[in-house]
Amino acid sequence: MPSVLTVKTRLAAPAACLAAILVLAGCQTPPPPVPPPPPTPPPIALSGAVVQSAADYQAYMDDVAAIKADFKSGEDVAQSLKLGDDYDP
Repeated sequence: MPSVLTVKTRLAAPAACLAAILVLAGCQTPPPPVPPPPPTPPPIALSGAVVQSAADYQAYMDDVAAIKADFKSGEDVAQSLKLGDDYDP
């Protein structure tokens, strides 16, 4: 016949574990609140003059990038220099 102390010990161990789990579960802190979304940035607008200047510069850069370095004569060099000098803001 098992002793009374052994039966009490067998029942006390799971009860103690359950009590510890319940105590620890009660200590759980709630998750932090969700931060608000960032504010929307202000609208950005460029003046028409800035947009036109950028378009002119882009067109100039496209023309200059098309210049080939295989010059056959001084006239070819002069023509390429004139094309490169056309941009004047």
